[in-house]
Amino acid sequence: MDGVTVPAKRMKAPQVWSAAEASTFLDITKDHRRGQMWRLGLDTGMWLGELLALTWDDVDLDRGLVAVRRTLTKDREGHWKLGEVAKTSSSRRSIPIGPARVVALRSIRPKQAEWRLRCGAAWVDHGLVFDRGNGNWLSPATARAVFDRAVAKAQVTVLTPHGMRHTMATLLLATGVHPKVVQDRLGHSSIQMTLDRYSHVSVSCSRMRPQCSTS
Repeated sequence: MDGVTVPAKRMKAPQVWSAAEASTFLDITKDHRRGQMWRLGLDTGMWLGELLALTWDDVDLDRGLVAVRRTLTKDREGHWKLGEVAKTSSSRRSIPIGPARVVALRSIRPKQAEWRLRCGAAWVDHGLVFDRGNGNWLSPATARAVFDRAVAKAQVTVLTPHGMRHTMATLLLATGVHPKVVQDRLGHSSIQMTLDRYSHVSVSCSRMRPQCSTS
């Protein structure tokens, strides 16, 4: 087999929502209990496990920043637990969020305080932003099931929660946001990784300066 050139693996374009579909989904879920989690996912491109492991200590609402420091993971016995680190070293990142998302996150605190009073001593204090109703984490399987029902109700293209990450990146690149900005939000280790993954999006040379040359 010496001298044989192995063909490059062609990565399929990820399934994503159009801007209109994303807007429809957000409108349908705006009053849903998990609606703010989906909105943050579409805004930031965070993995589902990162959203489920997000704590209030990770959120700086005054500066409009969300710090990704850990993810929900499994222990050796297969039980879910809050990880102590992010998925990879490059996954540890700070993501800017807009004023509307800051206001939306602030609105969660009073509702969460009500649930805490109802639970009393049964409340599990992990400090999570998106808990299951008793302070403990929501399992990814449950979150996916809730997401699937919301997608069906919105009658948009069927995606997994991970599809929101792809949608965020695709829409940003398509509107002219620099790939480096998208790379940082996604937590990719290199800009080439971002460009390769989203090669279906047309990125002009002018957007890539100084990474590409016009000579």
